[in-house]
Amino acid sequence: MKPMLIAASLGFLVATPAFGQADELAVEGPTRFDAVPTEAVSPFGGLSLTPTRLVLEPGDSRGEVTLYNSGGDTVTYRVEDVELEALSQGGYAPLDEGADAPDWSASRYLRYAPRQVTLGPGERQVVRVISRAPRDLDAGEFRSHLRFSSIPTVAPVDELEDEATTEESTSVEVRVGLEYRITIPVILRTGEGAMGTEIQSAQVEAQPDSDGTRVLVTLNRTGDWADHGVVRVYDAAGEEIGLLRGVSVLAPLQTRVVFVPVTVTGAVPARVVFETDENNAELIASADIS
Repeated sequence: MKPMLIAASLGFLVATPAFGQADELAVEGPTRFDAVPTEAVSPFGGLSLTPTRLVLEPGDSRGEVTLYNSGGDTVTYRVEDVELEALSQGGYAPLDEGADAPDWSASRYLRYAPRQVTLGPGERQVVRVISRAPRDLDAGEFRSHLRFSSIPTVAPVDELEDEATTEESTSVEVRVGLEYRITIPVILRTGEGAMGTEIQSAQVEAQPDSDGTRVLVTLNRTGDWADHGVVRVYDAAGEEIGLLRGVSVLAPLQTRVVFVPVTVTGAVPARVVFETDENNAELIASADIS
């Protein structure tokens, strides 16, 4: 019986450490934690991690992702790099089997450790990401993904009480555990670039198979680096009636289409804004809705 696969793409990374990098990639073993941070993603199985999106700015030589086991069992997690294509209407898709790493892949410039982690209940482990990008690279943005997968448990359920049982009569039952996955983007920015995004258009349309409406927003990336933020929809009175988080136009895309559901029945969308997803949000772009 094959293990069931459950995947969460919040949307990693990489290559084998080069000789002489052992100290740079050295990490401490698992430690205890008091509580999982509120911003950590924890969709299932006791597997939690933070951040959910790692960005290495120009000059940053390293970053960290912390993995938490908030469940009740000891679990081993595998850490591996994955190349995923960003889709213009959101989400990611795997590359064709056997395809070479694309130009936008960050994996050639990244190293990470450890590759496998075993955590008991209530333990955490830091996975260290090291950037080896040359300093003379032009302004640009590279991306790979880091995937954390629990290794399915396969273990005997019953111990045989009669040690004299013959081989022909022996029956061993096994329990096959679920394999849980979380995949996050790792973004590497290079050179002396800047972010920039504009709203090309925004229009109202009916939601498929629903009586509700949504706003179709087309975003264009105008900068070397992708903005990352939220799209908000307001009515004519300035009341927020729609919200979509985690929006960006990732390389190699220049254009991204997003659909923002209108959450207030009967409300008429009038304006859309794209802003940073922070406490002190900064406006990136805005437009009237046609």
